[in-house]
Amino acid sequence: MEPTSNPTVIYRKGERVRHPKMPKWGLGEVLARSNGTDVKVFFVGIGYKVLSLSFVTLEKVPPLIAESPLLDNLIHDIANSTTKYQTFEDTLTLFQKGYNDGFYDAAYLSGEREAKENSHREALALLNEEALGALLDEGNAVEVCERALAIVNQTSMVFPNEKAALKKALSTQRAQIEFAESLQAVLYSDVKMRTRFDEFAHTLTRLGVSKWQVATYLLHVIQPHQHMFVKPTITQQTAEQSGFNIQYAATVNWKTYDHVLRFSEYLFNELKATGLKPRDMIDVQSFMWCVTLGKFAEADK
Repeated sequence: MEPTSNPTVIYRKGERVRHPKMPKWGLGEVLARSNGTDVKVFFVGIGYKVLSLSFVTLEKVPPLIAESPLLDNLIHDIANSTTKYQTFEDTLTLFQKGYNDGFYDAAYLSGEREAKENSHREALALLNEEALGALLDEGNAVEVCERALAIVNQTSMVFPNEKAALKKALSTQRAQIEFAESLQAVLYSDVKMRTRFDEFAHTLTRLGVSKWQVATYLLHVIQPHQHMFVKPTITQQTAEQSGFNIQYAATVNWKTYDHVLRFSEYLFNELKATGLKPRDMIDVQSFMWCVTLGKFAEADK
């Protein structure tokens, strides 16, 4: 093959590029300054590539049209990741093997969606803004905690040991008041979300129950349009195979949760762009479960 490029062109780390002969590879990001011989690039549509500069001149994409939520949050050392990159298109194909009609497939509705919708309606009835506010105005934090425990106890999405730990943590009046007030703030306060979530995380830490499932299930089941349920293994694995850095830490914290929300929004928008019409984070969380460590991923092995 005859050279078709000028190897003296310099590509700098962080630059966004496209391969002129491989449009399906989509937008790429240069991972390290080119060395005159080759260049290392991660492409959204294919993954990590080392390209010879003797045979390709990549098209540099201006910043104003180089937006990409995935590349903006790309795993730092993606070239050496032990998790195989899976494009969104491949992930979607896996999901549709089980649910041909996507989020409106009858099997999806009965197997994934309906039970979670029912849980949402029941949780919202117990701890909507008016009901929660009225209970706190009455000084009835114990009832708030009993309702929160009832919501958590009815789901299989939270591990039994974490349910038991939360019940034990809420056994004193002081803990009940602190938890109830913090829950109201994180759900319904007008303060910016970072501040609200930070305080809720600190409350859980002081109570000794700083676990992602405990922290996010109540938020997700009550407000599924705003919040994502963080099942640590599922969430990490889906993000890693997608190349998305969620800044994961085991202790509940805003930095990780903020990146989980970014990742969830990225998936939501990608799913929406395909015409699947996801309704909320219930659909996104179910999508993660099915394509990562869930039934379709296992069946595909």
